[in-house]
Amino acid sequence: MTDISKSDGRITVPNKLDSAAAIKLKIALDARIGEPISLDARAVTLIGAQSVQVLLAAKAKWSTHGQQFDILNLSNEIIQILGMLGVSPHLIGFQEVPSGS
Repeated sequence: MTDISKSDGRITVPNKLDSAAAIKLKIALDARIGEPISLDARAVTLIGAQSVQVLLAAKAKWSTHGQQFDILNLSNEIIQILGMLGVSPHLIGFQEVPSGS
């Protein structure tokens, strides 16, 4: 998947969140300012610093306005990359889904 897609109130992000995807992600998020956001990251296999910056800024913006901003389905590999960048997954809105849900 190379594009950002929306369905059922959830935004599905591409498998590579590199610098090119960061721009598309910012545009997709800016179009939904003021709405609750739920990002499905199950396909993500790579995340770059620019995309992390977009997600950090978006989480802060949505929190300031009291709006939901969640990221679901982060892989362990992406969580490890975030750790190498010094970013807790919860700072970008990662919500763990309890097992069996």
